[in-house]
Amino acid sequence: MSEKPTYEELEQRVLKLEKEAIVLTQTEKDLDIFFESSTDLLCFIGFDRKFKRVNSSWHKTLGWYEEELLGRLYTEFVYPEDIEIAISVGKKSKERGEHVSGFENRYRCKDGSYRWLSWSAMPVPERQLTFAIARDITDSKRSEEALKESEEKYRILVETIPHGISENDLQGTLTYANSANHRILGYESGELIGMSTHDLQPSPSDRQAMQDFIDTLVREQPPPTPVITKNLKKDGKIIDVQLDWDYKRDKNGNINGFVLIVTDITDRKKAEAARGESEKRWRSLAQNIPPFVVETDIEGNVIFLNKVQPGFSLDDFVGKSIFKVTSPESIVGFKSTFPIVVENGEEAEFVALGDGPYKKKAWYHHHLVPLKDDMAQVASVIMLVTDITNQRLSEEALRESEQDLRIRNRIAEIFLTTSDDEMYGEVLKVVLDAMESPYGTFAYINEDGDRIVPSMTRDIWDECKMPDKGIFFPRDT
Repeated sequence: MSEKPTYEELEQRVLKLEKEAIVLTQTEKDLDIFFESSTDLLCFIGFDRKFKRVNSSWHKTLGWYEEELLGRLYTEFVYPEDIEIAISVGKKSKERGEHVSGFENRYRCKDGSYRWLSWSAMPVPERQLTFAIARDITDSKRSEEALKESEEKYRILVETIPHGISENDLQGTLTYANSANHRILGYESGELIGMSTHDLQPSPSDRQAMQDFIDTLVREQPPPTPVITKNLKKDGKIIDVQLDWDYKRDKNGNINGFVLIVTDITDRKKAEAARGESEKRWRSLAQNIPPFVVETDIEGNVIFLNKVQPGFSLDDFVGKSIFKVTSPESIVGFKSTFPIVVENGEEAEFVALGDGPYKKKAWYHHHLVPLKDDMAQVASVIMLVTDITNQRLSEEALRESEQDLRIRNRIAEIFLTTSDDEMYGEVLKVVLDAMESPYGTFAYINEDGDRIVPSMTRDIWDECKMPDKGIFFPRDT
């Protein structure tokens, strides 16, 4: 039988217990301070899934007061789609006595919205409790979602854009190439990765030129400018490409590679060559056709002129406004027709006097035709200017000849059908109508050279100041 402790021993034990109680009380106070001052959401959840204790951060973060949470199942506040996984994780943690970290789910706020929480929890089996810490990660989640969305948009853009996009290191090794880049060069998806840009050059000299170019970029770092070059496809065909590029840099700003946009311009180069050949043939034709061929921009400035009249030079017209280097009569015609061609895209024409050889006046026919670009917009105006002076003179001579013939036929008809007394007056009317004059005389010269005036208008008879006037005017008068 053990001996009873002495009074002194009992007193020492009581003092020790009192000290331990004081320490424990202080520890609990410290824990309470920590519990309430933490910005994270701290709680004790019973193995029955009910809240036993929560700190004030639950109200600050989710809007719930302590009394609104205690005694309620935590699953009441979990987003419906997250409940099953939350129960499963909690069950495994309790059964295995394992610490849970980094588990995420959505928790309902008092206003009905949800916020993302990241959990760290430790079961305490002897007390049938789980101590849990939750951190609000809503903002970071939103940032992650925004980043994912941005990356997805970028991926879709890069993979659907018709231009090739690639990344190279400083040695020219391809570290990335999109679908279009593979398609342009005839490779299957992924085959370009790890290849060298030198492998895409058609010849050894091209490969050396590419390496020299890369070395120059690394050494001198000139501003990025587009490069027109050739690439070798997988099937051995050579294509023309345009490389729009920029530098890749590390976090310290040092160049560690290049980003390139690759555009197949083979068809464009062929079209440009064909267009150049067509323009060459057109200009050759324009130089040798009879009409003057003038091309102006839509402002009326002369771009091209195939030839000029004697006494002029091309410098008198090219680069100058058509409204300032032509005759006043032509300017009137241009002002009335040029807007029709440029604004409506329609052809127009007019005839006007202009400067002929050695700046003499000449008649010209102007035919204006709109020249449209690939977008069906008027890009310039082509004019065919034909010298019709001889034609106009011929037409004028023909009109005069026809008029003379009509007058002669009418006079012959009068001689055959009209009496002598009326004949001269009728003939005079015909002549005055043809001359478009209200005054005149009808006369003839006899064998002695005397002028016989059998008919004259009353006004002229009245105006005549000769003494003894009559219808006979001797030659010597």
